[in-house]
Amino acid sequence: MKPALRNLWPHAAAVAAAAAAAWWAYAPALRGPFLLDDLYQPFTHPGLIPAGITWWLIRQRPVQMLSFGINYWLSGEDPFSYHVVNLLLHLVNGLLVYRIARLLAALKGGRVPFAFAAALFLLHPVQTESVSYISGRAYSLSALFFLAAFTLFLERRTEGLSWRRSGARNCFTSTSVAVESSASMSRIAVRSPRSTAAAR
Repeated sequence: MKPALRNLWPHAAAVAAAAAAAWWAYAPALRGPFLLDDLYQPFTHPGLIPAGITWWLIRQRPVQMLSFGINYWLSGEDPFSYHVVNLLLHLVNGLLVYRIARLLAALKGGRVPFAFAAALFLLHPVQTESVSYISGRAYSLSALFFLAAFTLFLERRTEGLSWRRSGARNCFTSTSVAVESSASMSRIAVRSPRSTAAAR
């Protein structure tokens, strides 16, 4: 086995184990019905939904509504696919948390239990609403864009303009499109080790 693959294997195994644990924890929710605010979403009132994608994009929180529109086109009023998308978003966010933990450890020259950080994020009870509750998807989408932006920010190799820097800005802007209150997350980014070092 090549050295690069040998070094990658423990990380892949750790991420797979954390993802499997999260899937096991949230699997019972996959067959859950629509609840609370779900009952007021457009996908529970198919007679009111016109054809075309534009209608979904002009709703409040257009990123979330577009994802609901895709679910609706795929499975109509069956809640299963909606729950699957919520769980997949959560798993991707856990992967980004794992990557961020590795990047921060490299910047600070320390050791961080990367798998523990991802597992804590994936399995912490505070995440239950955004994963199990279909209308809570907006918060997972907001977290996705923020974590992606922060990852690209930490990955950038120069202070000049690059695709990583541009991607970070675009992803961060998208957090506010997903959930309007997420603009306050900028305080986290500006206090990161890399941004602090750049300011000195």
